[in-house]
Amino acid sequence: MQTPLVKTDLNGKLLEKVPVANHHGDLCVHDGKLHVAVNLGKFNDPEGNADSWVYVYDAKTLKEIARHEVQEVFHGAGGIGFRDGHVRP
Repeated sequence: MQTPLVKTDLNGKLLEKVPVANHHGDLCVHDGKLHVAVNLGKFNDPEGNADSWVYVYDAKTLKEIARHEVQEVFHGAGGIGFRDGHVRP
């Protein structure tokens, strides 16, 4: 299943729109890149059936530039932030 990832200006005008996997959670913009917590499995499943990733997009164009597996996130990647020089789910 897919959903759109959109970029708007401060007035809500649509600037960019790309299709992405359904559970793109929290996001963080740093150094011209958009980092998004993504869970492709079962979010908050007690058995830990998440499939967690951080997808990285160019913040201007929303072109995907990288994917990083974070399977150690047991219940699913849903939040992300920048701290101490690192982007972390």
